[in-house]
Parts: sequence; structure tokens; C-alpha cells
Amino acid sequence: MKLSGKAKLFRGLTQTFAALLAILVVVGSIAGEWASYINDALGTKSYELVSASDGSQDTIYFKSDYSTPEALIEAREELIRRTAAEGTVVLKNENNALPLNSGAKITLLGIGSYHSDFSATSGGASFSANLATRLPEAINAVGLVANPVVSAFYEEIGSIQVETGVNRRGEVTYGSLYGNSQKKVGEVPVSEFTDEVKNSYSSYNDAAIVVFSRRVGEGSDFNTNPVSTENGGDGVHSLLQLSQSERDVIAEAKENFSKVIVYINTDNMMEIDELRNDPQISAIIWTGGVGNVGMLGVADVISGRVAASGRLADTIVVSNGSSAAAQNYGSFTFQSDQLEGNAYTHYVVYAEGIYVGYKYYETRYEDAVLGQGNATNSKGSTNGGAWNYANEVSYSFGYGLSYTTFQKTLDSVDVDLSNYSAEVKVTVKNTGSVASAYPVQVYVQSPYTDYDKANKVEKAAVSLAGYNKTKILQPGESEQVTVPINMRYVFSYDYTNAKTYILDDGTYYFAVGDGAHDALNNILAAKGKTTSDGMDYNGVAGLAKTWSNSTFRTFSESETGFTVTNQFDDANLNYWMPGTVTYLTRSDWNTFPKKYTDITPTADMITRIKTDRGTDSSYTQDTTKTLDDMITNSGTNYTLMMLWDVRTDYDNAFWDELLNQMSLDDYAMVTYTLYPAIESVSVPASPNTDSPNGLNAGFNTTDNTSPYYVNPDTASDFMKSYKFNTYPTAATRAASFNTKLAEEIGHMMGNDGLWADKC
Repeated sequence: MKLSGKAKLFRGLTQTFAALLAILVVVGSIAGEWASYINDALGTKSYELVSASDGSQDTIYFKSDYSTPEALIEAREELIRRTAAEGTVVLKNENNALPLNSGAKITLLGIGSYHSDFSATSGGASFSANLATRLPEAINAVGLVANPVVSAFYEEIGSIQVETGVNRRGEVTYGSLYGNSQKKVGEVPVSEFTDEVKNSYSSYNDAAIVVFSRRVGEGSDFNTNPVSTENGGDGVHSLLQLSQSERDVIAEAKENFSKVIVYINTDNMMEIDELRNDPQISAIIWTGGVGNVGMLGVADVISGRVAASGRLADTIVVSNGSSAAAQNYGSFTFQSDQLEGNAYTHYVVYAEGIYVGYKYYETRYEDAVLGQGNATNSKGSTNGGAWNYANEVSYSFGYGLSYTTFQKTLDSVDVDLSNYSAEVKVTVKNTGSVASAYPVQVYVQSPYTDYDKANKVEKAAVSLAGYNKTKILQPGESEQVTVPINMRYVFSYDYTNAKTYILDDGTYYFAVGDGAHDALNNILAAKGKTTSDGMDYNGVAGLAKTWSNSTFRTFSESETGFTVTNQFDDANLNYWMPGTVTYLTRSDWNTFPKKYTDITPTADMITRIKTDRGTDSSYTQDTTKTLDDMITNSGTNYTLMMLWDVRTDYDNAFWDELLNQMSLDDYAMVTYTLYPAIESVSVPASPNTDSPNGLNAGFNTTDNTSPYYVNPDTASDFMKSYKFNTYPTAATRAASFNTKLAEEIGHMMGNDGLWADKC
């Protein structure tokens, strides 16, 4: 068919515009990627934010989700309450002692019931408990009734201050006469209880909740600092154990109440096997620090307003001294007159290797069941006899009880080794009568091969590979949960032969379970083992699936493209003194660590220590180059905000050029707690602030040019004293087993930063 001239014209235009479109798509993509270069050269900008009201440019690059400080406080405290509830772990619950019925009248015993562990004492220790919601107040807020007489008694007696010593500046310090610190347990002796306190029991006797708290933070060594003999301490036991005065409070509760609940409120894992085995203790719950309003979340779980869904992120053992890692825990210094007074002569021998926490206890348990590696010998045993898991562990990693029951099905395990990923799908059904969420925990076991034994590659019996939490499931409701797994967590490190990460050939097990021990029992069940082989209970074989790797592989490149190989061979004492250290191996548990104290360094070690620390006068440095010579100025003139378009493209070349504009002094400035403006890249002066529990800062009441300025003349005293370091501690957050919750907290901390005056 012959085309008309008009048709030819349109066809030609179509082809031309199609070509132009293709070019524009490519150019547009390139222009977007190189926007900062183009804008810098042309003196233009990619976009400008304009206010709809007056047409002025909006210079707020990051905007808060909240328009008022009141809205921020309301949202963050709801999040704190929810986090504390999800991080509350029920360890024991005999005869459904929990939750308590609405209107139940409760007596709270123990100094920790009023003066609780709200926050860690490390960075951000300025947290004010006076602005926190106390447990008695929280109990009343959820429809229960707290004994006011006992709570008032603890409030008053716990506020008594006494001299505690002199600080490094020569100033007298003060602390509570009764109450917990990093050095003592100041439980109020029962002998101090007044008649009014004792007479109040009968009116609030539906249950007694006994609270034991421990302060946690820097400079506190719970294994080597004995408890003070003052105020009921015996001067011998560790702060991780109950004191006699605390046992006396338990006895008081058992004598006067038929239902006794113990609340362990500390980030550290205390030894509580005596409570676990006490038939008169109806229930045990645990949280770490709960933040300013977190006690409301704890009370939510106690009252049943929120069903318990927390799980332990650590192992509670019968005796902390029984672990492999505890054998060389402490402060040790090299014995040498040539190093006397040198602050850098401290050393630690990590003879336990990878066998830390549950990876020690669970691995030894499997070997005991399989009858290998001398696992049942007496070395490392708590009671001095044959090693037995039941004598070592009170509550395993990942353990926790629910107020309902769940049925789990391991649907599939798909491994994509080319992308270093795996995906595990699990269906969870609520088979009980209480709505609740459930944390799905996926563990992996790698084969322990002859190659591993020959080359000193150690493998734990189970390792947590991934987890995810269901939504709140109604009774009878099901949900399939997908748990993504980074297969790099499944690799093992071979430091003697391959000197990089390896993946053995053999059979791998992926298992779900209510904690590490439960998952391991499911793996053992899949291997055909039962209680007749020494297991403490039979696992469910269907909750473990296998994946086979047919080829031994090495992985020597990191995610960022760097070569992964040994870097610190000389940090091994055997490098300098061959044969000195015997490292623990599961191939023979007779290698249980001994203590390595009073090490006398060799002459080569002394030279190396002095050289590394610049104390050896015979060591000369190359003075032809300075640190400034290592910094090459790029010749660019960027400001930090010019790189807004590539702010999340961390590998973009612009960042290297920006950093090369900075001098050595500039780099030093950003390490200061309060650093001045960095003019080379137009960064304003800014104080850094710390705290693992949120910013150690309050609302901005000083800079009235900020969009998040809070006028001190109109703000309430509460708002002016409000602090952002009030989230539950990392231990409590981890016990939630909820990654989405962690993301929410991180996002909320960003909002805090916008409203704060120190960031």
C-alpha cells in the first residue's frame, strides 16, 4: 500500500520523537545521577521547596512527623509502653497465675517495686526517675489496685540519702541508703517493716509481686565485685545472685500470700534457679530497663491487657561461673617490671572461642546426647559431677511463655546461595483462647565435619539465623510468616587453613522452636533421637528441614568488596608463646578453658607493646610524611547540603570529594562532644549527644530560629524537663523479637533529634 505524504510525515515524526524520548530517558537518568555536578557547574539546583502560603523557600530538609511537642510526647510514650509490653518475658506461670483478674488487690514488695530499673547507667545516665511512671501507679492505671501503704513505705525509705564516698574530684558523693546501685543491693530488711506495713497485707492479698532490680552500666563488674555487707549484703555473693535480704522478702511474701509473683527487673541475667524450683513461687517475669512509662507496659502484661509475647535474648543459667567464657572474665595484667605503670598491659585470653552464651550450653547438650567429644565429663559442671544440661541452664535463649497456645508448621526452606539469602516460611495458628502475637525464631545447624576438626573450625549446634513476629492473632486465626535469612550468618570462619569464611559440604538443618533449646531438640528429633538417647524431652521432627550443600566453598570477599582474611594473628597469645593457650573445641570438651593469669611477656612482646603505644625510645617513625599528607584536596568547593540528592548513595564519588575538602583538624573536630563549625564543607557547629536509650537531650528551648523551638516562657515544667533518653533499654527491646518495633524506635529517635537542643 502506498502511503500519503501526511502519513509519511507522521511516521517520520513518530520515529524522531521515539528516538528523542529514548535519549531523554537516558540523559534524564544520567542528569539525575550527576545532578550535583551539573548544578555546581551551571549554578542551578534540581528543585526548591516552596511554601504554599507565602511563596517563600522552605529550608526545612528534614521534617518531623509531629507538629507539636505534645503530639511527639504522646506518640513516643505510646511506643515506649508498647515496647516494654512486648519485651516482658514470662518465665514461669503455674496454674495460670498470670494474668491477674481486673480489680485484684496487689501488694508490691521489694525496694525495686518503687525504685525500679528504668534506664542503664551508661551514656545518658541523667535519666530522671522522678518523671517516670512507677510500678504502683502503673498497676492502678490498668485496673488493678496496688497496696498504697507498702508503696508509700518504699517511696520514703528508698529516698533516704547517705554519703557513699569521694569522687575523683574530691567531692563527697551521696546515694540511697536502700536501693540498687552498681556496687550493692540495698534491699530493705524485713526487720525494718513497720506494723502498718504488715497489717496492710490482709486488705491487698490477691497476690504479692516481689520486685528485684539491678542497676547496669559502665564500670560495673558483676562477677568480681562482691555485694557490700551493708544493708543485708553478705559481702561474698555476686550481684547476679539473690542476697539474703532478698530471700527474706521472698519468705515474707510466701508466708503471707497464697500467690507470689517475682518480677526480675534488670538488663543482666540473674541466677534464679531457686525461684524456678520453688513451688510457692507462682510466676516469674523479667524485663530490663523499661524507660519512663514502660512500667505501664509491664502492668499491661500482668493484667492481661496485652498478652505476653516477649522472649529471652540471653540465657539464664544456674551458675554464671559455669560458662566457658567466665573462666577468663576479669582484669589481668602482664607481669613485667619493664611494663610497670603502662596502662596498656591488660589482656584477656578468649579461650572459649565461639562458645559464648547459648552456643556453649546447647552445643555441649547435643554432644552429650550424641555421645561425642567427652561432653558429659565434669569439666565446667556446676555441681562437680557429670555435666548435665538440666543442672546448668534455668531458661534457654529465646524462651518465654504465652497466655495462649500456638501450633506451628514449617512450610518451606528456600536457599539462594548465589544471592547469599534464604527464606523460611512458617505458618502459626493461635489454638488457644487469648489473642496474642508470636515470635517465630529460626535456627540453623551447620555440619561439624572432619575438615573442621582437623583445621580447628568450630561450629555451634544451633545459631539464631532470623526471626519475625506475627501480628496479634485472634483465637483460631493463622498467619504465614516469612523469615528472611542472610546466609553469611551460616558461614564459619577458618583461621588456620582457608583463612577466610567457608561453607562446608554436608547437611544443614533449619529449625523453628520456642528458643534455641527447643529448636535443637527439633533437630535432634529429625536425626531420630529421643529421650532414650538422653534428650530432656522429645522434639518435633517436622519443625526441622534439611538443606544439602554438595561443594566446599570459600567466601573471601565482603559485601563491600574487601578481601576477608586473617588480620590479627598476633593478637593470639600462641603467636608469641606457642602452645600456651588451649582453645575450647567441641571435638573434646576436656579442653574446657583454664584461667590464664600472671602471664609474663616475652622480650618480643614487650618491644611490640612499647612500639604500638609509642613508649619505646628506640623506635623511630618516618617523619618525612605527616598525616596531612594522607589527605588529598579534591579542588572542589562543595557544601554538605549540595549532596542532598545523593544523601543515601553512600558509594557515590561525590562523598569522597567532599571528604577530601576537609583537613585533619576538621576530622578531629567531628570527634568532639561539642564540635565547632566545619567551614570547609559548611557544617554548622553541633553538639554530639549519646545514650543507648535515646538522646541525652531535651526540647530546644534556646534557638528560636529553629522550626522546632519550644518557648520556655509558655512551656510547662514537665516539657522543659522532659528528656529523650527514655526508651526501654536494648535488653528489653531485644526481648520483643520484633524488628518492626526496632524500626519504629529508630524513626522516633529521628523525630526526637529534630526537636532536641543538642543534635
